[in-house]
Amino acid sequence: MTNFQGWHVEDIKAAIRKSGSTLMEIALAVGLHPSGLSQCLRWPVPPANRAVAAHLEVPLHELWPQWYGADGELLASTSSERKRVQSGRHRQKERAA
Repeated sequence: MTNFQGWHVEDIKAAIRKSGSTLMEIALAVGLHPSGLSQCLRWPVPPANRAVAAHLEVPLHELWPQWYGADGELLASTSSERKRVQSGRHRQKERAA
């Protein structure tokens, strides 16, 4: 189920379903907006990623080694990449307006 890139998004969703839960139930249990958990499958959202990892009882770095180190901390390159992507989206919205 794991590889160099970590778990596949569909494997994570299947494991959650097999546990008898849903992303929405996990989000509500930890006080997060349900869309945050959906987003955390594709982008690093630390509180949501931690909730999913805790629910599955799998370390963050095993689910998402491209985002998290063995210490469970977000990798520096990940946060700078995300800021770059977000700022690009922001500029696109400005141009459209």
